[in-house]
Amino acid sequence: MGDYGQNPLGSNKNKKPFLVSQRRLENASEYFRKALRQDSFKEGLNGQIDFPKDDYDAWAVLVFWMMNTFNIAKEELTPDLLIKSWVLGDKYGIPEFQDQIMLELLFIFVRDYATEDIIKLGSELSPTGSVLKRLIAEEAAVALANEEIDFENLEAAFNGNGMLRDFVLARDNCEADDGFYTWRFESLAAEDRTSQEEEWNEEWRSPTWQNYMISNGSRPEWVFDTSDGDRWGD
Repeated sequence: MGDYGQNPLGSNKNKKPFLVSQRRLENASEYFRKALRQDSFKEGLNGQIDFPKDDYDAWAVLVFWMMNTFNIAKEELTPDLLIKSWVLGDKYGIPEFQDQIMLELLFIFVRDYATEDIIKLGSELSPTGSVLKRLIAEEAAVALANEEIDFENLEAAFNGNGMLRDFVLARDNCEADDGFYTWRFESLAAEDRTSQEEEWNEEWRSPTWQNYMISNGSRPEWVFDTSDGDRWGD
């Protein structure tokens, strides 16, 4: 199998497989490099990667990203698809993909509240201790503070998925300052807006978009490339 061979990526019998070159796959993730180059992996033997348990639409977002110089599609990315895509990137170790997905999600929350369905999905899928789980907890607190959801429905949406600690902290921040999570894209937000985390008794600042990035290669131009009027709800 050469460097430019087309590798089928399949989900199930009812879905058309994606065709992606080996080089693109290997450039995207160490997981794919190992899977395609080691004979001990079935993927390395037959050149095909199957993901029957993965979300097909999230894979479509990832394939677009790999085929377009590591840039995601800027349209028709709903919050639920963004959450599934971020989780897919986490599974296969693709932090730059996750960061671009996260930026899109952050821009959505600039203008829209998280719905009960989105909070439930994010609670279920986000890994424990991840920035995604923290973001969903924060947006749940914002929705509660603005009476977009009641606590009973919020508790049902959490469904015991490890959200409580992040949510309690976020709720306290919202009660102290109802605009605490509206400053993520403000360049001066970190200079004069502070809060306190009880466990460590240390002062910390209102989060900016950088606080949700996980790759060393996260670039500020991503924000400028996506911060058009439509995304700000203007």
